[in-house]
Amino acid sequence: MAVRRLTPTECERLQGFPDGYTDIPWKGKQAPDGPRYKALGNAVTVPVIEYLGRRIAEVLMKGRPPPAAHLPRNPSDTVQ
Repeated sequence: MAVRRLTPTECERLQGFPDGYTDIPWKGKQAPDGPRYKALGNAVTVPVIEYLGRRIAEVLMKGRPPPAAHLPRNPSDTVQ
């Protein structure tokens, strides 16, 4: 039984990016999958980093609301 490779779109979703985030034009064509996988492999997982930042802020502020409370909960809200 073979294991199928995740598509770039599935990898974007796992990393917390919106669909097509790494699909940028390259030489007038659709971006090849290889550079997209590389970009996603070098990325940080947005929801995890957001969670860690909020937790660190909570500990540093000793129960006070973190200063980042005004940031959107959904990382795709910040992507244009």
